[in-house]
Amino acid sequence: MPIPTENVAQVWPLVVPLFRKGCEGTTVTPEYLRGVFLTEMARLWIVWAPDEARPVATFGTQVVDNNATIFAMAGSGAGGWMQELLKTTERWARHNGARQVVINDARLGWAKFLKDYDMERNGDKATYRRAV
Repeated sequence: MPIPTENVAQVWPLVVPLFRKGCEGTTVTPEYLRGVFLTEMARLWIVWAPDEARPVATFGTQVVDNNATIFAMAGSGAGGWMQELLKTTERWARHNGARQVVINDARLGWAKFLKDYDMERNGDKATYRRAV
């Protein structure tokens, strides 16, 4: 679910551990991401556990030049939430005027969840794209 900008500070303590782990080995920091979400440059999303007691994944979205980009995805158990997440973000992307969804710096193993997406390999990461 997308988090309104005014609620980012409130939920940040719940997602920062996921972003810390997801940012390991990159030049991006959780502090940088927090700033991006607080300034409305992008939208913070949280995927909640079925009992809604804790987040299992988090990521950001941004629409630029008719592309809805999903970035900084971090979490675990993608098999349990990825398909529903994709449907939701694709609807969100269309609603916000995007013509395609792009997932940057994604794991190569996500291909099994992203069968309807075109994949471009970038070393040990991939970019996935799908028209919406």
